[in-house]
Amino acid sequence: LSMLSELKSVKLLDAFRGEAATDRGALVRVITGLSELAINRPDVAEVDVNPLLVGPDGSVSAVDALVVLDDAEKRAPTHPPVGLGELARFFHPKSIAVVGASNAFGKWGQRLPANLIAGGFKGEIHFVNPRGGKMWGRIVHRDVRDIPGPVDLAAVTVPAGQVMGLLDSFAQKGIRHLLLITSGFGETGQEGRELERLLVRRATELGIILFGPNTMGISNPHLNLRLLGVAVGGTAGDTALVSQSGNMGVQLLEFAANQGIGIRAFAGSGNEASVTVEDFMEGFEVDELTRTVLLYLESVKNGRRFFESARRVGLKKPVVALKGGRTEAGERAAASHTGALAANHRIFDAACRQAGVVTVDNPIEMLDVSAVFSGLPLPKGRRVAILTLGGGWGVVTSDLCADRRLTVAPLDDSVLAALDRLLPPYWSRANPVDLVGESDPELPIKALELLAAWEGCDAVINLGIYGRSHLLNASVSAVKIADPSFDPAMTGFYREFGERAERAYLEAVVSAIEKYGKPIIGVNLVSGNSTRTLFEVEGARYRGVFFNSPERAVNALHHMCRYADCASAALTGVTGIDLPRDLFTEGQSRVISSDKSPKHAICDIDPR
Repeated sequence: LSMLSELKSVKLLDAFRGEAATDRGALVRVITGLSELAINRPDVAEVDVNPLLVGPDGSVSAVDALVVLDDAEKRAPTHPPVGLGELARFFHPKSIAVVGASNAFGKWGQRLPANLIAGGFKGEIHFVNPRGGKMWGRIVHRDVRDIPGPVDLAAVTVPAGQVMGLLDSFAQKGIRHLLLITSGFGETGQEGRELERLLVRRATELGIILFGPNTMGISNPHLNLRLLGVAVGGTAGDTALVSQSGNMGVQLLEFAANQGIGIRAFAGSGNEASVTVEDFMEGFEVDELTRTVLLYLESVKNGRRFFESARRVGLKKPVVALKGGRTEAGERAAASHTGALAANHRIFDAACRQAGVVTVDNPIEMLDVSAVFSGLPLPKGRRVAILTLGGGWGVVTSDLCADRRLTVAPLDDSVLAALDRLLPPYWSRANPVDLVGESDPELPIKALELLAAWEGCDAVINLGIYGRSHLLNASVSAVKIADPSFDPAMTGFYREFGERAERAYLEAVVSAIEKYGKPIIGVNLVSGNSTRTLFEVEGARYRGVFFNSPERAVNALHHMCRYADCASAALTGVTGIDLPRDLFTEGQSRVISSDKSPKHAICDIDPR
């Protein structure tokens, strides 16, 4: 229902010239009924409902409808799901063979083992190259069958034309998990696609599970596993990341590390010839260490499975998706490096909204959303209290909240009275609460506590309070230059004073989050050169989240509210409605209905 209120023509649904307002519930039943039809009949190619009439009493009736069916269902070939236990073995190997190991600087055969060793992997690492010899003081085996003991995972970097010839030796060695770094397959054109198809078929015959090809690799920071082509891997945490683009995945890993976002595991899924994004989602669904799932996608091979997996996973933990190839230029670029056939982005966005997937537009927004999901509890509503160290930020943030359908709630009398006792008489006496530049470090803590405890808000945004230590240090530096008599010892005093005040405020924020169960999001006054977003407090379940602009803070809260709305609707049994038999006028309808339509959650996710 709330999605209807986002329509620019929403006023047409209200009462007009003596006629009753449109029955919005009936209108929703029509829309969800059509959705059920499309879900349950994949052979439906086109639906035309014309006209859809609203009567004087507000009732909704479809006078005529036409449904066009495909002659034959056209679907891309799909692979059976990979068992969760099999998928887990890629991320928990005890022994790894790097096939194509090389001492030539810059080659994948050098970069993979170097990053694996430098990352601190504790398992066995074996080098394989038909030339043999030694590398870095280790034996280079000519064949995987020469390796003593079992091998859990083979990471392959040899040219595409040589991979097929290795499969039999892998099977004879008992290697069932193959990470194929090599490119030159489906992303290169028809010949590469055929080679990829034959490779998957042969691997399947031998009982080998193929991850890739054309992948950047995998990492599991919890086990110091950094089997990647670049020397990044992220710090251990609870955010799982799957990327169909290796370079985008690397960038996200680096950004996440800079922002303090810990990684549960990373998978560069590559061409997804066998192991797909749906397999990863389903694996992270049951993984107790995963709190948020991030997806960078350029194509979806099995739309139905993606939709069903995302919807199910989203009931347990947030799924955040960044879709590449939203434009014609982007589609061409995606096809050129992964062989991806990008789906219509409008269809993809609509499916994500229905499944409860949070969609974002860029990598920074994805990590912002990840930070709040990982660090904060979900809001129970859209009412926001704003605490600011200056009026301008409060005004801008209020506008941003309105743009995102967040309500800047008016303060009630009890909160006003409490703030009157705390603040000078010339304070704003309104939400946003302006601290009017007060320098007492205890004042923001007390005001924050009052707002967090207030039952009239569901979230708090605080502006310009955290990050003041950078400004204090800059002021001290300026005075030192201007005043030759300035005591150098005071530099350390002010630095320590600022750091203590900052730490106390961070601890107060996290304490209030845990005490009242509300998200509290901050905006730094200044951040120096730091890009960190998440801040830990020892022993606390939640974390401090501070962005460098009001836009990022409000946008992140908006995404939290959208996801919370969807999860709440699903968990409380608010469901879609099956297509009723009498939806269309009897005798004029040519639409197919079904009594077996499964119900789906209606998610309060507004159009972007």
